[in-house]
Amino acid sequence: MKITFLIDDFGHFIKYEKRQSSNTYQSYLSDLRDFALYLEEEYAIENIAEVSWMHIRSYFVTLAVNQLAHSSLLRKQSAMNQFFEFAVYKAYLSKNPVRKFPKRSKPKRLPVSLNEQQTTALFEGLEMEGKDAKEQGDILIIELLFQTGIRVSELTSIQLKHIDFSEKTLKIIGKGQKWRVLPLMQPLLGKILLYLESKEKESWGFSKYLLTLKSGQPLYRQYVYRVVQRYLSSVSKESYKGPHVLRHSFATQLLNSGANLMHIKELLGHENLESTQIYTQVHIDRLKEIHKKAHPKS
Repeated sequence: MKITFLIDDFGHFIKYEKRQSSNTYQSYLSDLRDFALYLEEEYAIENIAEVSWMHIRSYFVTLAVNQLAHSSLLRKQSAMNQFFEFAVYKAYLSKNPVRKFPKRSKPKRLPVSLNEQQTTALFEGLEMEGKDAKEQGDILIIELLFQTGIRVSELTSIQLKHIDFSEKTLKIIGKGQKWRVLPLMQPLLGKILLYLESKEKESWGFSKYLLTLKSGQPLYRQYVYRVVQRYLSSVSKESYKGPHVLRHSFATQLLNSGANLMHIKELLGHENLESTQIYTQVHIDRLKEIHKKAHPKS
């Protein structure tokens, strides 16, 4: 079986049967096509049956020499492991050669988040009155990410029908196509209504989505990243200023205020508690800092 054909079959499998996110789908296919190109150029291999663990090892050595980020190596190994498992499932191989490699461990890194002072500074200037629809939409991006803790993909997928103004809730479809319902505060609902009114007054294109471009097309990821980076640059000196900073800030500040970890897990849409527990370390570090500053014997 030709590798490129099998990659296409695998893509269909993870997208429509495993229902992986579009980001995972695109990343995995890009990783596998790079690997296929490497095999063809370095070893003149095009058939999956010709690939051995030595070819895979050679590929990862090349990536490491080129100083590819550890997170990217992890993703590529995961993509290749799933791909070769698929090849075994389809009976093109008798065993998965990637299993000979030790599983790479992801280095634990505490999430970057805003402290209370930075959060206050960020939201001091976020008034929507007197601004046009585009500026109001940019502010709404910041408000929604921080007040709900949703992911970028979830933000750009919000449809008008997902907002219940009477119940003050927002339905979100997260990873694995799982729905969760999040509370919305009245001030945020008011800003959403103001934004929708402004778009109507300015004759923006009709859309079923909440956050859109003037044409009516839903916002794309890079647009959201640019907006968040612009606003966070005014309050944070951290090198990373992406949307996840607001998601992490949402979680850590809830925990600092005494929220139950299980409740935070449900709000974030985590599949298991382990993913949420990283915020307890952030919380402990903050307590240590407070203790050091305030305790007379520190």
